[in-house]
Amino acid sequence: MKITFAFIIILLITLSGCEKGSQLENIIVSGKITNPKNDKIYFRYNQESDSVLLDADGFFKLTLKVDSPTFAKFYHGNEFGSLFLLPGDSIKMTLDANSFDESLDYSDNENGYNKYLAYVANQTWKLVPSTYDSTEIYGKPPETFLPWLDSMISPLKAELKKMTPSNMYFNQTMSHEIICHYYKWLTIYWGNYHYQYAPKTYGNHQELIELIDTSDLELNNPAWLKNDLHTEVIGRILPSYSSLYYQDSILRKYYRGLKQGWNWAYIDAVLTNIENREVQEHFIYKKLSSGVSLDYKSSDSLVTWFDSWAIDSSYTKKLNKQYNLWMTLSAGNKAPVIEGYDTLGNLVRSSDFIGNYIYVDVWAAWCGPCRNELPDFEKLKKKYSDEKVTFMSVSVDADEDRWRSMLIDSNMTGYQLSAVGKLDRQLSSDYNIQGIPRYILIDPAGNIINADADRPTGSIDEVLYKLLEKK
Repeated sequence: MKITFAFIIILLITLSGCEKGSQLENIIVSGKITNPKNDKIYFRYNQESDSVLLDADGFFKLTLKVDSPTFAKFYHGNEFGSLFLLPGDSIKMTLDANSFDESLDYSDNENGYNKYLAYVANQTWKLVPSTYDSTEIYGKPPETFLPWLDSMISPLKAELKKMTPSNMYFNQTMSHEIICHYYKWLTIYWGNYHYQYAPKTYGNHQELIELIDTSDLELNNPAWLKNDLHTEVIGRILPSYSSLYYQDSILRKYYRGLKQGWNWAYIDAVLTNIENREVQEHFIYKKLSSGVSLDYKSSDSLVTWFDSWAIDSSYTKKLNKQYNLWMTLSAGNKAPVIEGYDTLGNLVRSSDFIGNYIYVDVWAAWCGPCRNELPDFEKLKKKYSDEKVTFMSVSVDADEDRWRSMLIDSNMTGYQLSAVGKLDRQLSSDYNIQGIPRYILIDPAGNIINADADRPTGSIDEVLYKLLEKK
């Protein structure tokens, strides 16, 4: 399963039927990875983490301890898979890291829980477009796409029904995940179809909302907040509600008159469409924690409101910490130095280019939105090739071969740097990077112009033109 496709780590103990004082039991997980990307495989389960080294032939064996049926994740390179752990079980897995989801296979208990997880990963991987422009999927009209999506999801339901006797926790979780998979790809399609292939000024959000049955998603069930896929899907749906508010002829003027109007519309969407207070706080916090990064100077009212409204103090503490960090990244402050290794292994620093404007792209080969920006990024490089502008592409790919292949396949020019491990962590910490792509604009003196700058497909061309014109 690709990083962009989140499966679950763990649900609430009440769902799994775990009892206090239950005795831990061993689970043996072993297997072989062909064409490994590195020498380790990592496991996360029940808020625990573990890892094991691969031997020279790619084999591994690890003992995990659980006291109840538990979902887990394993990670290798930039990808991950899911596991279902039963106390006392023994699980064997095989995979080819060059075709992760397609090759992943398990041998475990007779109920075949993990074989089913591998099947889900492979089936949902088929939903991912094989081309960067997404034409073969997102170019379909709704009357063609919707039956096609149903044909991809229906087999998941059919296979799940065959698993009898089934663990109740497993069945409940996977039944919900199937619904989430459907709505995830529906929301992804709807945005891409309407904005890229069938542009519409208004109406597209309403059409999407009419296709979604939020009762199926158990919107007010806080137990599902521990499910990454569930929260991703709800996070995709809520902006459509806020867009409807923003497009309303009466409300439009009101929201546009507010600083951070989009965020206020989002808050109204959450409060209107979700009743459970715990769920409300979760999604509003998630929105604001990224929202302050867009315009921290106009975020005071949002942060102040949330401080007075939220019941869960952990959210308010984290949001204020986030806000204060962004204040250190305000325009005019000294820009933290960005470091990465070029294709020859030389360490390159942003400070090497003092005297030029520096436009930094933090990206990865596995990131679809990152790749979509590449053509416009290359156009910018050509347009400003004779100007004092340095373009730095900093990849956070753990898989160096994939990064190098992307450079060749996409004919990427300029300063191409790799920042992994310590360098990646430092960059993320210094610039509060929570997602990619991320763009940073630095002035010739090494000071921040915008720590969350516009994308190449946005207005950065206009920004650079005006800056150079002033000089």
